[in-house]
Amino acid sequence: MRAKLAPWFVSTAAFVAFALIAWQVQVVGSGLIKIDQTIAVDAKDHSADHPELLAFARIATNAGGTTAMPVLAILGSLLFFRRWPALAVTWVLAALLGLAISEATKAILDRPRPDETLRDITFHERNASYPSGHSMASMISYGFLTYFGWVVLSRRWPKVALTFMFATLVLVIGWTRIYLRAHWLSDVLGGWALGLAWLSFCMGVQRFFVTNAADRSMGR
Repeated sequence: MRAKLAPWFVSTAAFVAFALIAWQVQVVGSGLIKIDQTIAVDAKDHSADHPELLAFARIATNAGGTTAMPVLAILGSLLFFRRWPALAVTWVLAALLGLAISEATKAILDRPRPDETLRDITFHERNASYPSGHSMASMISYGFLTYFGWVVLSRRWPKVALTFMFATLVLVIGWTRIYLRAHWLSDVLGGWALGLAWLSFCMGVQRFFVTNAADRSMGR
């Protein structure tokens, strides 16, 4: 029972965190906004003195692109479709609908991105800032890849290694958005929270339908 309810608990908790951050970034002069601004200025100063790290961030940020993540979901689902069709379809729908949710949320909250004087010269996006689409998309897509790893792999240590690898990748992508001043810190935190909420919700729905289908096939 706990395993069945876990996705719903995680989804609810993550969405509450997202909503609290969203509330804080709408309050002028809030402590979180001040932290955002301080970190953005510090990131600009640090990147100016560390060109190698800046170059790495410019490359690594593409691993969480809002175009790359749906493509990854589609290709990955094709690979797993024959054996796990329900999970593969859920992955694609989660990625595509997650992108739509991200863009809709940005439009509703309409939070400005860091000022142009702060942004890295390679950054050209002009849509709203909260939540970070890269952070949300990477949480969803790499989260599903992690789940697939736990389904496919039999030994525990490869599962743990895979989880660590993808979790690190999600963290690095979020860091790049802050380091390049494409987003505020709170945008990234909100993107992770909303991504986790949506990921857990989709997995909960998928488990619900798969469990019910199994029960019907066994005549329960």
